[in-house]
Amino acid sequence: MGRITYALPGLILFLFLFAAAPCQGNETGMHARIRTFRMPQYHKNDERLQFIVYGEGADNKGALLFLSNMMVDVISDDISSVKQVKLIPGINAYKLSNDNPLVRRFWSKIPHSQGLIFCETATLDKTTRIFRSDRPVQFRSEYLDIDGVGFDAYQDKRLLHIRSDVKIKLRTEPAATRQSRK
Repeated sequence: MGRITYALPGLILFLFLFAAAPCQGNETGMHARIRTFRMPQYHKNDERLQFIVYGEGADNKGALLFLSNMMVDVISDDISSVKQVKLIPGINAYKLSNDNPLVRRFWSKIPHSQGLIFCETATLDKTTRIFRSDRPVQFRSEYLDIDGVGFDAYQDKRLLHIRSDVKIKLRTEPAATRQSRK
């Protein structure tokens, strides 16, 4: 009986190592695949909600997160509580050519948002907090809509650099009448 008792922990250890062996590799850090996600991002200094990243899929490899069908919701600085934020997974960008009434209706439904970034694939470096892509990108906001190809988004600086083929639509009147956010 004592012999079986001593053999059992060894068998459990062997099975654990055998099951973990396929996870070993040349890559360092965590590797995981995620489907349909939303990922809040916070200010480094005061822990206020800064962005919400939505997507249909993500492949996490170490410090890099490879995103598919990504949308970034840039939360307005006027937002004082997370309870004021309406989650908007699955929302699509309107066309650059859309008229103001449609755009007004769009923005009236999401008063917490300062802007939205849409891209079919992008990479987020979690250590530098920078999004990057070489694919077509769309930025939508209440006053400004942009289409282009390739982008770098610096999360801490709140800076979006669109690399090429930039088309801009500027509105001089707000697209929506915003209610008080506080």
